[in-house]
Amino acid sequence: MLEQKSKEEVRRLKKELKVKEQRLKKSEQELAYLQGSYGRLNLKAEILQVVSRAINSAYFDLGKLLEFIMDLGLRVVRVEAGSLLLLDEESKELRFSVAKGERGDQVKKFKLKLGEGIAGWVAKTGKPEVVLDVNKSPHFKREISRLIGFPTYSVLCVPLKVRKKIIGVIEMINKKGKKPFSKEDKELLTVLANQAAIALENAELFRKAEEKIRDLTTLSEVSTLIASSLDENIVLENIMNLTTQLMKAEGSSLMLINEKTGNLEFVVTKGEKKEEVKKVKLKLGEGIAGWVAKEGQPLLIPDAYKDPRFSPKVDKDTGFKTKSILCVPLEVKDKVIGVAEVLNRLDGKPFEERDVELFSSFANQMAVAIENAKLYRDLRELFLSTVKSLAAAIDAKSPYTRKHSEKVAEYALAIAKELKLSSEEQEIVHLSGLLHDVGKIGIDEKLLNKQGRLTDEEYAQIKEHPAIGAEIIEPIGPLKAIIPGVRSHQERYDGRGYPDGLAGEKIPLTARILAVADTFDAMTSDRPYRDKFADEIAQREIENCAGTQFDPQVARAFLRAYKKGEVVKKYVING
Repeated sequence: MLEQKSKEEVRRLKKELKVKEQRLKKSEQELAYLQGSYGRLNLKAEILQVVSRAINSAYFDLGKLLEFIMDLGLRVVRVEAGSLLLLDEESKELRFSVAKGERGDQVKKFKLKLGEGIAGWVAKTGKPEVVLDVNKSPHFKREISRLIGFPTYSVLCVPLKVRKKIIGVIEMINKKGKKPFSKEDKELLTVLANQAAIALENAELFRKAEEKIRDLTTLSEVSTLIASSLDENIVLENIMNLTTQLMKAEGSSLMLINEKTGNLEFVVTKGEKKEEVKKVKLKLGEGIAGWVAKEGQPLLIPDAYKDPRFSPKVDKDTGFKTKSILCVPLEVKDKVIGVAEVLNRLDGKPFEERDVELFSSFANQMAVAIENAKLYRDLRELFLSTVKSLAAAIDAKSPYTRKHSEKVAEYALAIAKELKLSSEEQEIVHLSGLLHDVGKIGIDEKLLNKQGRLTDEEYAQIKEHPAIGAEIIEPIGPLKAIIPGVRSHQERYDGRGYPDGLAGEKIPLTARILAVADTFDAMTSDRPYRDKFADEIAQREIENCAGTQFDPQVARAFLRAYKKGEVVKKYVING
């Protein structure tokens, strides 16, 4: 009986011991799982920390950052090769951005369509894919593996997402030791993919910010160019140079509508064949430019020869090959006055929508420049007409000085051009010539027309006209620049002139030019007290008086201009 109880007790104890052993084994398993989970979480945390540091340090170099992420992925997942592919928005193709492994350099030449290959399938569905045996996968693209000579056994591929939008994929190929990819591998690669997507989004935001800053800077430069000169041709040339450079275009052109013929005429062209292009004229509605001018709407043409509106006329006439076109209208007060266009991006890609907005801004600036120049021309013509009327009134005080001021102005301008003075300086010389004798308004007509010799007192009155002229002009703001020429045009190079007895370089250059022009016209025109001299005699006199009465450099410039026919031509027209 006691023996029986002892056996039962042993069995009970054994049973309890077995239960405890099972519980202990389960606890060990749970502990191992917890330790593994902790290890995976710790590894994920380490990956996040490492990649975050890399993003912060390599923020401005996306290429290096993606290379780093892929190197880290290969080490963590322990694979033979791996790639990061980005989706091209326009072509909807996946292109290899980073490729690691034995044949990484060769795989970069391939492209995958959405749905093509395992990577294409993941990009299309947006879901990770673990392929333990590629031979059993309906999506595996064997051609790439065969062509580069890299055997592929297994693939782990996860999508790159930015705000639920697929921008590419990361794939890992062949787990080392021919082991299968695990759930943990997929989780780790997903962490890396998320970090890569963040880096790509940051880089894109930074690129757009840089582009915006560059665009605004360029627009500011265009505004500065418009304000830098009133010469329409110079301003438009500079703007088109800047525009062509910024738009990275092979060529560009600016066309204006000729109000008389209604045709579009090339005003500025950039790139090859620009001189040939300028000879071409287009009717409204003809070609892309004609269509834009007629409709007043911009056109973005990715392939010119596939667009029915494109006219190959310019290409045939010039030998230029147009591929892509961006053309925008130039408008002033809701009226189309012309068009601007850029041709063929240098990188071979077509122009984009953002280019339309930017180029339209340039076009608006160009339209402003053209309108400003037109207003300036109108004002200048009105101003010149007023000045010429005043000059004619002065010359009318004596029948011997008819058109004298106009001729002096033309001769002086010819000298200024020969001296290579700037357009602004030439303008001052020309105006100074027209008004150099404005002070004669204050001189008695009897003295101006006296046929006999002037008395000393009468000559002293005549000598007052340069100073009187300067005083008349002084209150007129737009004419202040011509005061030095008007006041000093009777000074002599040797210092024996009037009214201030200036000599040499102290005499304003404009006045030194007027001295020669005034003397030549005076000698070759009839006067109350003598007949006019022949041109040859007047030339010799100017040549002989160089260094005494006249600045030698100015005298030589006059003689060169005369020999070229500039002085004679003006003289015949105005004589």
